[in-house]
Amino acid sequence: MKYPIPNMYVPLPAARVWSMLATAALPLALMTSNAAAQIATAEVVAIPSAANGVAGITTVSSDNAGSWVADARPPSPGSSVIFGVLAGSGTSTPGVLRVSQTLNGYIQEGVFAPRVQGLDVAYTSIAPAPAQGFSSWINDDVIAQPGDLIGSTGLEWFGSGTPRMTSTSRVYVFGTARTPGPQGAFMQVAVRYPDETVVLAVGDTPLGLSDPITSIRTFESSPDGTAWVAVVTYDSTASGQEEMAVLDRGRVYYYNSLIQAAQTEGQFNTWTEFSNALIDDAHRVTILGQDFLGPVILRNGDQTVRAPMSRLYDIDEDGVVLTNGPSSQGIRTLYNGLALDRIGVNGVDATGNGFPDAGWAVVGQSNSSFQPQAAFLGDGRVLLAVDLQVPGSGTVDAIVMASLAQPNDVVCDGVPNSTSEAASIRAVGVDRPAFNDLELHIVNLPPGAAVIPLMSMTSGFTANPAGSAGNLCLGGAIGRGIPFFTSGTSTIRVYPLILPQPLGFVAAQAGQTWLFQAWHRDSVQGVATSNFSDALAVTFR
Repeated sequence: MKYPIPNMYVPLPAARVWSMLATAALPLALMTSNAAAQIATAEVVAIPSAANGVAGITTVSSDNAGSWVADARPPSPGSSVIFGVLAGSGTSTPGVLRVSQTLNGYIQEGVFAPRVQGLDVAYTSIAPAPAQGFSSWINDDVIAQPGDLIGSTGLEWFGSGTPRMTSTSRVYVFGTARTPGPQGAFMQVAVRYPDETVVLAVGDTPLGLSDPITSIRTFESSPDGTAWVAVVTYDSTASGQEEMAVLDRGRVYYYNSLIQAAQTEGQFNTWTEFSNALIDDAHRVTILGQDFLGPVILRNGDQTVRAPMSRLYDIDEDGVVLTNGPSSQGIRTLYNGLALDRIGVNGVDATGNGFPDAGWAVVGQSNSSFQPQAAFLGDGRVLLAVDLQVPGSGTVDAIVMASLAQPNDVVCDGVPNSTSEAASIRAVGVDRPAFNDLELHIVNLPPGAAVIPLMSMTSGFTANPAGSAGNLCLGGAIGRGIPFFTSGTSTIRVYPLILPQPLGFVAAQAGQTWLFQAWHRDSVQGVATSNFSDALAVTFR
C-alpha cells in the first residue's frame, strides 16, 4: 500500500491491541524526526511601547508556573527596569515591576538580572551608597550588600548577585566575599539564608575532589531549596592543569580529568568542559557539558540530548530542556535539541487568533550564551526574548510565546521504566487539523528500545496488558504507528488529516480530542518486559 505522503502511522487491524503488542518480531522503521520542532506561529506577549513603559526587552526567565520577568530598558535614557507578569497578582497584562529607586536609604542606580517566584521578584542592583557595588534584593528588601557580614564566618560581602529564591524560606546568594580589612582576601562564595551559612567557597576541597576549588563558574539551587548544584574549577596536582567538576550538594558528581575520564554513551570520553547545571526537587541533576563527541545534556547520568549548544536555559519537570543553539537568523533556542526557527519563517500571531499576521516576523535572537533567552511558562508553553519585526516600527526587542499545540493534558500517568522515570509525551506543533502539522516528543525512553505509537479517540484503562509493567490508557478503536527504535528521546511526525484507525485513515476534525500513548520494550534486571508512556490528549480547534 502506498501512502499519499510519508506517515508514521499505519492502520491497525481490528484485534485486541495487547495481543499485537506481545508480538516479538517488529518491523524496523526509524521514526525520529530530523525536522525543526513544528511550531508554526509565535504569539506576541509583549512589545515595547509608551503605554507599558519600556523601550526594549532583552532577557526572560520564569518560575514555570505562570510568573515571568525580563530585563527591559525604559523609554528615557538610563538604567534597566524589570518587566513581566506575576501570576496571582490579579492581572495578566505585562508591566513594569521594579524601577531604580531609593529604598530605606539605599540608592539603586540600576536593577537587572531578575528572577521570579510567585509574587516575589529577586534582582541585582548597583548602589553607590551607603555601600558601593552590587547588592542582592527581593522586592523592597536588601538581602546582601557590600560590607555586610556573613553570619559568624568572619567574611563580608564585596559584591553579590541575584538571590536564588525557593518555594521554602531558604534563599541562596552567589557572589564575592572578602576577609575584613583593606588587604582582605577575595573569594567566590554561595551563602544560604536566613541562617547565613556558607555552603560553598573557593578554597574548599569537596568530597571526591583532589584539590581545592579555584573558582565557582555557576551555582543553582533546587526549586524547594533542599539541594544545590555548582560547576567549579580546581588546579589538579595529578594532571598539572586546571580542570572542572560538577558538585551535587557538596560532593563531586562529575569531573573532567586526563587521569580518569567520565563515561558517556557507553564510551570513556574525557569531558572537556561543563557549561552549567540545574537540579530539581527530586535531586536529579541535569548538566550541559562537552566531551570529545561535542555538546551533550546528561540527566541523572544518562544522555538525553546531543546538539550544537553551549548554555542550558531552563528545564521542566519531565526533563525537557531549553538551550541556546547555533548562530543564525531567527530563533536560536533549542527545545530538547530541536530548533524552534520555524517561528521566524512562518510568521507571528499578533492578534491572538492562532494565525500569522502579515508583516510580523521573528528575525533574530541574542547571541548571548549567558543571559537567558528562553523559559518555560507552564503547560508546555515557551517564552522567548526575540528581535521582532513590527509593521511600521521596524525591528524591536520583544517577548513571544510559542504554544506547543494545546496545553499538554496528561489523562493517564505512566509507570517508571528502567530509566527510573516514566516515559512522557509532549505535543509539539499546530492544533489546527488544516495545518496537518504535529509532532509527538517522547522523553525518558529506555535507550535502544522498540517503540510503537498508539492513538484513539476513546480513553480506557487496562492494567498490565500481556504482562506489561505499564498500563494501556486507550480504549475503543486504537490506531498503531510503525515501530521504531529510540535513543532515549524521540520526535514522531503526525499528520492530523490522515490519522490511522483499524479500518483505515481518518481526518481529525475541529473540536475532536485525540489521545496518544507510546508502548515500548524494556528490560529490568535482565528480564524482558514492556511498558507504556503517559497518555496525552490533544484537542484540535
